[in-house]
Order: sequence, then structure tokens, then C-alpha cells
Amino acid sequence: YYFRIDGLRIPDAVPIVAEPVRVAGDLLQFTTKAADEAPRTYFVAQNGSDDNLGLTPDSPFRTIQRAANQVNVGDTVLVGGGTYSETVRLRATGSPTAPISFRGRPGERVTLDGADGLLDFAFVIGKKSQLRFDNFVFSGHGARTSESGAWEPYL
Repeated sequence: YYFRIDGLRIPDAVPIVAEPVRVAGDLLQFTTKAADEAPRTYFVAQNGSDDNLGLTPDSPFRTIQRAANQVNVGDTVLVGGGTYSETVRLRATGSPTAPISFRGRPGERVTLDGADGLLDFAFVIGKKSQLRFDNFVFSGHGARTSESGAWEPYL
């Protein structure tokens, strides 16, 4: 696939408050992938390192945020037991047939603790959709403390 921008046209009905940006110099050219990559599973654990690849249980990431920075459509993040004091900001969004999933490992207690956080959120997911969160305990996030069985915000 090829995509090329030759110039901009502003519709007549749109009021202009500033001079439009003019494209100068060489044309911007890039290619896109012909198909999405196969979904991956990323691993997070208390004994991990954000320098790891996070693709196997033996080389997990340390933070959920590091995994969130890697996810794409259909990916899963499997989080090992323990307490994670972080606010995770998601940049990717899933699709109806391939949501992005964040899951606590079955049989392990995974707590997202916001008591020391600057923001009162475990996940910041503004304008993202098709996300799934399973088996997490949310603690220290304002007055509401809850446990998720299978919380799916479709925004």
C-alpha cells in the first residue's frame, strides 16, 4: 500500500483563523504493512525487567506500562501476582474481533494500587475501545475500590 500527500484543500464552509500550513520541499512518502502482525502475548512480573522483550514467562517486563507501550490489535498482557503502583496509559485500541486484553494470571492476586500515584486512575484509556481487563484488584483509587472479573469498557 502506498499513501501520498500532495497538498491540502480547506473546504469553503470552514472559517480560517490563521494562515493554512503550506507543504514545501520533498513529498512525504511511506509504506504501510499489507497485514497486521499476528497477536502476541506479553508477560509482566514483579521480578521482571523493562529491558526484557516480555515475550516469554522467563523474560517478563517489570511494569504493565512497558507492556502497554508494545500492545497492538489482538494482543494480550498477562500480569503475574503482586502489587503494581502505576498508572497505565494506553495508546493502542483493539478491534471488535481482536480486543486488547490485560489479564491477571489465573490463581494469582494482581493488585493495581493507586495510593501513591499522581493520578487517581489505574488505566487511562481515553478514546480507546475494544479493551478487556480481567482478574485485577483495584485499590487506593479514590473512594471506589473494586475487583474486576471481566470489565470491558467499550467507549
